[in-house]
Amino acid sequence: MTQQPRQMRQPDEAQRDSPRQEDRPHARRGSILGTFKAVAWAFLGIRGRGAHEADIANLNPVHLIIVAVLCAAVFVTSLLFIVRWMVGGAG
Repeated sequence: MTQQPRQMRQPDEAQRDSPRQEDRPHARRGSILGTFKAVAWAFLGIRGRGAHEADIANLNPVHLIIVAVLCAAVFVTSLLFIVRWMVGGAG
């Protein structure tokens, strides 16, 4: 029995077309402090275009969403406490 030579396997389409680690948003390694800083600048509305583009390239979108929701909740809660304090002091 003669043995036929093995053919080299071509990479599967899924492997060939899979994004590199840098291209996958959840694989980005942005720091939590950097995420808080970016969200704080966004709340104030004074973030420059270059810094904004750098944030998009480096920050993890999942962390960004979590930090933004947390900061928004803290902001709304602090406004509610300030309003209650002001209204309570007036009456």
